[in-house]
Amino acid sequence: MKPTMLLIAEKPSERRDYEKAYFNHQSEIPYHIIFTELRGHVDQIPPQKIEGGWSFDNALYIPEGFKKWNFTTDGVIDPKDSPFIPSKDGKAIVENIIGLLEDNHIDYIGIGTDADIEGSFLANAFLSMLPVKFQEIPRLRLFIDDQSEQSVVKGLQHMHQQDEKMANGLVSYNDYANSGVLRGQINYVMGIVMTRALTVKTKSKAPVKVGYVKAPILQIVNQRYQQYINFKSEPFYMIKASFKHANGTYTGTLIDRNHQQMKYTDKAKAQQICQLITNEGVIADKQVKHVVTQAPLFYKLTKLQGVMNAKYGMPLSKSLAVAQALYEKKKLLTYPRTESEVVGDGQVADFSAILQMITCIPQLKKYAEKAISLNRINAVARNKRFVNQKKVVSHPAIMLNTHEVTQFNWDELSKDEQHLIYEVALNNLLPFLEPKESENTTVITSVKTTLPNRPAMFISRGVHVMNKGWSELVTNKQSDDEQSLPAMQLNDPVQATVGIKTDQTKPLPLYTIKTLMDNLDSLNHLESMLSTKDDRNVLKDFSGIGTPATRGAIINELLANGTLKEATKSDKVRTKSLIPTQDGQQLASSLTKLGVLQLNDVVNFELDLTAIQQGKMLPTAFQSKYFEQANEQLQKIINTDLPDINLGKAKAAPTHKVTKLICPVCGKHHIIETNKGFMCEGLKVAKDENGKVEKDQLGHIIFTGCSFLISKKPFNMQRQQLTVTALKQILAGELSKTYTFHSTKKNKDYRAQIKWNNESKLFELVLPQRDVIDLVCPLCGGKIIESDKSFHCEHVKVNKKGSKTTITGCQFLINKNPYNMQQPLTADDLKTLISSGELVNCHFYSTKKKRAYTANLHYDQQQNKLSLSFDN
Repeated sequence: MKPTMLLIAEKPSERRDYEKAYFNHQSEIPYHIIFTELRGHVDQIPPQKIEGGWSFDNALYIPEGFKKWNFTTDGVIDPKDSPFIPSKDGKAIVENIIGLLEDNHIDYIGIGTDADIEGSFLANAFLSMLPVKFQEIPRLRLFIDDQSEQSVVKGLQHMHQQDEKMANGLVSYNDYANSGVLRGQINYVMGIVMTRALTVKTKSKAPVKVGYVKAPILQIVNQRYQQYINFKSEPFYMIKASFKHANGTYTGTLIDRNHQQMKYTDKAKAQQICQLITNEGVIADKQVKHVVTQAPLFYKLTKLQGVMNAKYGMPLSKSLAVAQALYEKKKLLTYPRTESEVVGDGQVADFSAILQMITCIPQLKKYAEKAISLNRINAVARNKRFVNQKKVVSHPAIMLNTHEVTQFNWDELSKDEQHLIYEVALNNLLPFLEPKESENTTVITSVKTTLPNRPAMFISRGVHVMNKGWSELVTNKQSDDEQSLPAMQLNDPVQATVGIKTDQTKPLPLYTIKTLMDNLDSLNHLESMLSTKDDRNVLKDFSGIGTPATRGAIINELLANGTLKEATKSDKVRTKSLIPTQDGQQLASSLTKLGVLQLNDVVNFELDLTAIQQGKMLPTAFQSKYFEQANEQLQKIINTDLPDINLGKAKAAPTHKVTKLICPVCGKHHIIETNKGFMCEGLKVAKDENGKVEKDQLGHIIFTGCSFLISKKPFNMQRQQLTVTALKQILAGELSKTYTFHSTKKNKDYRAQIKWNNESKLFELVLPQRDVIDLVCPLCGGKIIESDKSFHCEHVKVNKKGSKTTITGCQFLINKNPYNMQQPLTADDLKTLISSGELVNCHFYSTKKKRAYTANLHYDQQQNKLSLSFDN
């Protein structure tokens, strides 16, 4: 008889996947399984009652359970000392699971939460709340890379003991879970202690929320910003030469004996040296190096989030939500909350199917087919850069999930899903294309000077790309030093023309969300912020600040609480740069002055957590160290005078501007313009007796009084918004100009005009007129349709993907204003143009030369192309 296991999933979607796999393969699984789920965190720390408000007498708050939460020899949390109680929403879930344990003879408790540190913490926190009698039931860990049926079945067949080594052979499941528990403990304690203390000390109206990760990130951004705004740019001078060789020209820069480029702060000195250099040169040295550049690593979550933010402006939280939905609901991605940039041996079998799956993406289809024909799967599988089981941390890198589907309908995905799937697919594809191959050439040119036996040496670098390989799909900026060098040999003579190039010193660039996310994985770029040499020695072992799943959320919190912001034009730095606000600068400066929550602290914290994972540090020693540190840092805050920080100051009220327009609904009040739309002065929102906004059964807000309200971006308007002038035109009974809107149902953009229906008192959309004119398409014989901007065949299909437009079907489409024509083409003009092939004496305007001109417009039916000609 099979032993009975109660398997606890993290959320309902996981439970359904587990059940499906289990019942389809029940005979192959060595347990009788009862399934349940937690639905996320169902626990909480009992709130501490504080009489008389916050003070330094109660600022150090370490829950008693945290102080005593001991780890038994088998790694199970001692149930007598749990600091957790069921949360309000989780009480029913906890009671349900206890009921299942009471009503069934359970031989094993299966931990089926997400296979990461957070999932392990969640499971241990829940299990610590169970009655003592259930704590003695043996526990097994389900640890899988994805939710596919194949992976779930394999995982259920081979459940793991807590003291068993994980797949990378370096960490046990027990120690891995313990590191999650300890991270949660210390983050909670430090967050509570430091937030309360700093809030009281700075007299802030709102909590000054800080923690082990949040505070260092704020200080990292602030330090870079202070360096940037205080940087004093200074001129420097370099001596450059333009060389004329028999086979072509090239340039070089003067170097010293160590082959370092010479930079002068004194222009007169540079000019003096220039005057010593003649125009007679010779090729003194030439080195050619064959370089093979591998494709980028696979994506981990933080890298993917950075790309989505930089390319599509997608907030970090949204990209995580989209990725999570593609993993859980549509089964198109593997588990996204990963910090691995490689895959393990188990994923090699999926490579062929992944390439087939990429052929479903129109923009990548031909490249995926090329990769399939190249058949580089074995080469990638042997390459430790991409496949390395020992470097997989709980989950492999983010890949397309071929276990559930190998074909999918691209057009059924939303725009955000398409963008994210495209980036993952592109990243997955690159290693299977050929490596980039180039010849990097370094040439040293010796030029005579007026000084005896003291030639001037110039360095030139050239790159010849022999095979673009994967880089054909990736835009790479070429270095200023790189150029195409002519064919040359040693001792070839050249003629030199020497001059001075003036440049300016530049500060390090400000962070963007993407570059900050990238750099939180490694501290090499932050070495100057670490206070001791010993700290710098650990950089090679450091895996990053916080966890991949939380870094984005923490940056979002800093943006939301008003300590960080994305720069606008008024900040006089590059827009979208990440900079501290005035409050953020003040807080970062105070933390630095206090010496609390510094980068050194989080480095040591993360390294100690790694030591816990590897069994090199006892949990009790970790607790003692960081509880003591919390007390020490608290005393620093108490004993230091800090300036006030007013994070709780009232936010500026939305700007309301009363227009001259009378409301068309009530006819009494004026229309008000707000930041987001227009509304009647008499509009009121219905509220219940508790002051809560009332909504109808469909979730719409209920209005009282006049109900005139329209967004500045109605009907999902794209790229533009309504203005007062446009609204005045519409309310006067005229059609608005044509705007672009987006249909979420059909997932495509369309053009339409807005009108006001005075009978229904509603705004409506009017699609542009599509008049069929008396003309046959010269390409396919179909009907010609006239729209507001063009003439086109009825069989033309225009497809827009972001900023890219493609035409399928018949290709006959002529703009009404070709070449910036002054008078739009009419239907009669088009008839003449098609029948005779020419329309004479048309008037155009050149924006480049800023003048009007006359020319003849031609239509070539063979090439389906317009052109201009000029009378002599």
